[in-house]
Amino acid sequence: MNTIVVKKYFTMLFTTTLLLMQCGEQISGTVDTGNAKIAGIIVNKDGTAARNAFVRCIPSDYVPGISSNGLIRNGVTNGLGAYSFDGLDSGEYVITAIDLTSLDRCMIDNAVVGDDTVTLQTGTLDATGSIKIPVPDHASFSNGFFYIPGTTIASLSTGTITDGFVVLDSVPPGKIATLRYASDTNQERRIIRYDVPVAPSKVTTIYNTFWKYQKDIVINTSSGGANITTALKGFPLLVRLDTTTISFNDIKTNGGDLMFRKPDNTMLPFEIERWEPSQGIGEIWVMVDTIQPDNSEQHIVLYYGNPDAERTANDKFDTTSGLKAVWHFNSTLPLVSDASRSQWDGTANGSVQQYDGIIGKGIHMRDSNGYVNFKNVGNPQMSNLTISAWIKKTVNGKIQTIAAKSTGGDPSVNYGWNIAFDPANQFHCYIATGGSSWDSAGAFGLQTTAQITDTLWHHVAVVFDRTGNFNCKLFIDGDDKSATRFGDITTVGLVTNTSNLTIGAEADGDFAFSGGSIDDFVLSFTARSSDWIKMSYMNQRKDSRILTIK
Repeated sequence: MNTIVVKKYFTMLFTTTLLLMQCGEQISGTVDTGNAKIAGIIVNKDGTAARNAFVRCIPSDYVPGISSNGLIRNGVTNGLGAYSFDGLDSGEYVITAIDLTSLDRCMIDNAVVGDDTVTLQTGTLDATGSIKIPVPDHASFSNGFFYIPGTTIASLSTGTITDGFVVLDSVPPGKIATLRYASDTNQERRIIRYDVPVAPSKVTTIYNTFWKYQKDIVINTSSGGANITTALKGFPLLVRLDTTTISFNDIKTNGGDLMFRKPDNTMLPFEIERWEPSQGIGEIWVMVDTIQPDNSEQHIVLYYGNPDAERTANDKFDTTSGLKAVWHFNSTLPLVSDASRSQWDGTANGSVQQYDGIIGKGIHMRDSNGYVNFKNVGNPQMSNLTISAWIKKTVNGKIQTIAAKSTGGDPSVNYGWNIAFDPANQFHCYIATGGSSWDSAGAFGLQTTAQITDTLWHHVAVVFDRTGNFNCKLFIDGDDKSATRFGDITTVGLVTNTSNLTIGAEADGDFAFSGGSIDDFVLSFTARSSDWIKMSYMNQRKDSRILTIK
């Protein structure tokens, strides 16, 4: 079935209708005996009444080319843009309208009537869009057509196409409740996609036809969102799902049918950190290849609703772009699993316990005996180094180590690196491969004058950039809080030692993060930009507003 044929038929029927009726009256394709009535108003884009607009009332289960055309009721709006259809049987109907001068259209679905009169919301005529569907190379799509139920809009038969796709044109703008498929013999009908958005003069492409649902996840990096000015490559984007944005009943219990794609349908790797459908909570990391700056319209696409889909394992974070380790702390202790391909797993020691984190679970060090040991990993050697984590303090006025590849003390050949709070509750970071003091060659230190004395979650990050002291930065909650710099980063040599990488204390267990909590610790052997750090904080904070799911 061709939409061009349908359009010509629609035009001919409208002309015939005008010859047979006067404005404001209705003409029926069939004689109904019900008591129901549907009424409404159609307006133009500028809000003026749409006079002489051709209106159709069709049962919502109508299938073009298969159902009887006698089910179609036709009418024309009066001078006020009003229309009505009476004598209807109870049921659900779809109202469509067209101005044959401008060819603008509108559609109102889910018009449910019993034995009463239902007045529908005003329909606004606008330019039409189209729906393009790449036809899967699968027997279940070999001979049939796609259609919008309750309308005369349908595609060509899939058995006749040669270019691999079909198009539904002249589709009224708005959200189409369901896009469906029927076999040419009418032996099979099924829903392809719910809630299909159609924009005026735009093409909506329907990929992945075995998934019944899709959501666009809009990423706002404009001044009203994350406010970044440089592109971010290979960024791990946190997507939080809840019952206000998605129905978990439409997803497999284990989340096995989730799939993330770019708008051009390129696959995006992702990892599920937290999946609790009974609580209406999902927290998922999606590796986005490029996030554009100052853009409020870019988006990725979430697909779900395929009961036959299977995912055997979470994707690991790719380490090719400098990322070396990601610890979510969501594994069963004492194991602390690395979510990256490095697989730098660690062991929780002493009083470490799992704790509600900023994202899923974190760890809490109940006393000075608690820390996580990762053996001899985390030597950046001659690479730049970025370290970030979410932390929560409960103790002030003491040295408290967040993480270290060092036993602390003065700089030395085997010092390594160390990030901690000092007794003034200020965040400081050190790296060294020589020297005897922090202002000598081979050593570098960075400190902020900002204090953290509360018991809230904070995002902290440090960037050791070997190109110069002032390219090394320290961040708290996405803001550059760098203040005092010691030594010279360009004189720091090969950073390597045999100390165990430790989270929650120095490598020898001293200066523990006693009473504190840590979540989502990330280690990268590259210098992340200020925009990267800001985007991480803005994206991961509990009250983040930079993503819109629609």
